[in-house]
Amino acid sequence: MDLVYIDPPFNSNRNYEVFWGEAKEMRAFDDRHESTKAYIDYMRPRCVERLLGA
Repeated sequence: MDLVYIDPPFNSNRNYEVFWGEAKEMRAFDDRHESTKAYIDYMRPRCVERLLGA
């Protein structure tokens, strides 16, 4: 594996609202975490799972 692309979260500390598709449906997500540690704790099991090939 050469690349793992995670979309989202990016830990950008922002709230996002976007219009999606031809129907212009509003979609939103919060990309905020309590701290950098909280973000790493959130991402760690996902990254470990991916790296172990599960």
